[in-house]
Amino acid sequence: MKRGVLGITLLLTISLIPAHSATPPKSGSTCTKQGATKTYQGKKYTCIKSGKKLIWDKGASIAKPIPSSSISPLPQASPSATETFSSPGNSEYSNAFSDPRILSAFENLRKTIKDNPSIPTLSNLTFIVDPETPNPGEQLIKEKLKDSIRLYKSMDPKADIPVRIYIYNSKNFDELADLMRKDLTPEALEGGWLEAKTERAKYEWRGFFGGASPGYGKDGTPVLFYNLNSNDVATFVGIHVYTHEYVHVYQRYLLGNMQRMTCWMREGQATYLGFNLAAENSKDFVLSWKALYKYLTPNSDTTDFYTKTEEDWVKWMKSQELRPVTDCEGISNYVYGAIMWSYLYGQYGLEKTSQFFANVRKYPVALDTPLNAPGDSWKNAFFETYGVTAESEYPKIAKYFVEEAKWVKAWKG
Repeated sequence: MKRGVLGITLLLTISLIPAHSATPPKSGSTCTKQGATKTYQGKKYTCIKSGKKLIWDKGASIAKPIPSSSISPLPQASPSATETFSSPGNSEYSNAFSDPRILSAFENLRKTIKDNPSIPTLSNLTFIVDPETPNPGEQLIKEKLKDSIRLYKSMDPKADIPVRIYIYNSKNFDELADLMRKDLTPEALEGGWLEAKTERAKYEWRGFFGGASPGYGKDGTPVLFYNLNSNDVATFVGIHVYTHEYVHVYQRYLLGNMQRMTCWMREGQATYLGFNLAAENSKDFVLSWKALYKYLTPNSDTTDFYTKTEEDWVKWMKSQELRPVTDCEGISNYVYGAIMWSYLYGQYGLEKTSQFFANVRKYPVALDTPLNAPGDSWKNAFFETYGVTAESEYPKIAKYFVEEAKWVKAWKG
């Protein structure tokens, strides 16, 4: 059976969670079972064979759980679903992109969802809904979750993950934050992300719009939330968030933690699939993709998007290899990451690119990898899947970036 981009069973997830023990291991002390592991004070110790003895190794640092959050709201008003655009004609949407493979990949994804005979069900999802949630937020979220489930189950029919989902009005964020503190594990609350979002909810003029897939509740159930306002609830930018956060749930289920992914992999894939699933047809997809590019603003880290050369893009991709996986908030991780995934999905197709992500789980992060760095596990999966090294593909992706930048600049004027 082929396993898809994000499908995975609960059993695998449980097996990837480090075991804890009341007896702390000590490097060099004896242990009883080769390959056994124990976690203590931020390190994972493994029982290894040294000569004729079994001893605990020196331990490897474990990255802290990394909350995955949605993109910050755009500084300008979000485009509505009725936004007009210039196109050669209703039957020629491929001409609206720098590369027709962008649209082709979208059409293949929609076809995969449509052709999946299974009926989407939300019976394994628990919803906690604020009565003041802006309409049609709850309805749109559930519709997009059905699309997501249909996609994942087309890859893996056994993909059936329970999730607890909070849907709230942004003006009631303090109440939502209190629920998160009560629900989430201490690990899922680390890093100050909840406090940062609480502050944003206070000072942003529209109220914080977005969400997060921070990790697990105390009962072991994955938790995510959506925080909505009436301005963005039905825009392409808003709708993409509903799928974006759900992608992170599956990423964590598949890989156990976020360290094996670079920032462009983690946030880029969620953004790419989010904007693809926000659209129902080719015309909508053109609008959706243009909504994505409205994140390219002078006050973000994407100011050099139009001026980067192919050599610059190669350098940028290389710089992401050791970027801390706890430092993924920059807009570039979302937009540039989505462009990189659009290249992979367009160049290699849905099935193979889905398999690339699934292959990442085969390769553990090396013990000498710096804390919170992704290491080379994803590169090994890249080569296994595509038959080429990531380094050899960088120049081709760089050329793709330059051509895409020309198209965006021409469209924006």
